[in-house]
Amino acid sequence: MATWLITGAGSGLGRETARYAIENGDQVAVTSRSKEKLQNLVELAPERVLPLALEVRSLPPGRMPSSGFGSSLKV
Repeated sequence: MATWLITGAGSGLGRETARYAIENGDQVAVTSRSKEKLQNLVELAPERVLPLALEVRSLPPGRMPSSGFGSSLKV
């Protein structure tokens, strides 16, 4: 089982990449500006999908959100 971090999973190529990884049994951390856009991916495999709201334009340089990431997915 692989672990993926997929940004932009709320739509388009990011969403389809996430769906592919989930359907292949992998663990996936998915990001979008809105967690609501990620809910249908979570429903595919709640135990293997970690949704994260991420607006990169609002983060200070060099900072990434870390709340919950390591606790839910084994990297």
